[in-house]
Amino acid sequence: MVEKKQEVAEPEVDLASLEQAVQAAADKAERDQSGEEVEERSFELNTRSVVAGSKNAARRATAAFANVWGEMFKALFGKDRVARRMAFLFFLGVIGVVTAFTLTYRRYSKITDLSSLQGTGVEETSKNLSEFIQKQSDHAKKKFATLALGKFTVDLKPVEGIALSRGVLNVAELEITVECDNKETRYYIEDHLTRTRDQVTGVLTSVDREELLTRDGKRKLKKRLLDHLNAWLPAGNKVEDLFISNQLLN
Repeated sequence: MVEKKQEVAEPEVDLASLEQAVQAAADKAERDQSGEEVEERSFELNTRSVVAGSKNAARRATAAFANVWGEMFKALFGKDRVARRMAFLFFLGVIGVVTAFTLTYRRYSKITDLSSLQGTGVEETSKNLSEFIQKQSDHAKKKFATLALGKFTVDLKPVEGIALSRGVLNVAELEITVECDNKETRYYIEDHLTRTRDQVTGVLTSVDREELLTRDGKRKLKKRLLDHLNAWLPAGNKVEDLFISNQLLN
């Protein structure tokens, strides 16, 4: 027996229903769009209405204000005694309010300026005080690290070929002060002052008269003294500077 194949019938599409559904969706979309446009239009109209109302209110307030001032001016110069008195009191009150406002503003401005100046003054004072304290600290440190070696009278090295005039001695008298790098160096030099003076004298005896009379000669002498003292001092101690004063040549 031969089995017959069953044919499957395709479902029929209802075109009318489909067209109605599409049309309904299109109508709904159009209504939604129209609703949004209506809302936007309504918002725009409301905004314009508020702005126009504000402008009208401002115009009315300005007109009323001008009208009041006009009436007060008329009353001030009018014949009615009571009206003149009321107008006078009105303008007197206005002047009082303006004066009070002006004085308050000026006082506020002065207080603001004073506060600003005080702030600047405090900053400047603090800065000056810090600088003063720093200077005093440096001065105290320098003073504490400074030591006078005393007066030196030494015979200078004679210059070959130059004879000194009668009564002129080839002798130098001067005072030397040293500035140390720290208090330990100062204490060491103070404890060994005699030996320190011997080191200085040894350098001075090798100096001739002409070297002490020129600026370049004094600069070289100062460098030689510093180098000699620092070479003699223990490691870690140093003479930072050296000053020669009350120099006298005989």
